[in-house]
Amino acid sequence: MSDAQSVIDIKNALNALAAKDGKDKKSLLAAAAYLEEYAAMLRAAEEAAMKPENGNTRWTEEEERVLAAEYARGLSVADMCAAHARTASGIVSRLGKLGLLKEDDSNGKKHWTEKEELQLAAEYEAQLSLEEMAARHKRSMSGILGRLSKLNLTE
Repeated sequence: MSDAQSVIDIKNALNALAAKDGKDKKSLLAAAAYLEEYAAMLRAAEEAAMKPENGNTRWTEEEERVLAAEYARGLSVADMCAAHARTASGIVSRLGKLGLLKEDDSNGKKHWTEKEELQLAAEYEAQLSLEEMAARHKRSMSGILGRLSKLNLTE
């Protein structure tokens, strides 16, 4: 559980107390409002800490050449993320723009079933690579990233 979620839980408890106990209601509600603002600041700090260094910078030609070479050598998306200080979706997107991804997406545009989502979540928890999950589901890495994001499992 994140620090921000812990603060929200405390805020909710204060609100519940305020609803029960009329004599200290004003001070409890004021404390809850303060905690809500504090939780927002914590969430912003947590999100900023999770963003990669190069997340919002343009790709240079040299960085694209290095990325292409890493992909040709079979480096994993996770390793490329670390090497370039970028997100997995940024790496996959750039590989696609460079015309390097040759993915099996035979399920393209097919809706995800609940069973597939549960399987994907289990694979993510088991720390399967993005490439392995894409192969197992016969979907693109972008499709896997998108579904993981929709399930609130990634950045």
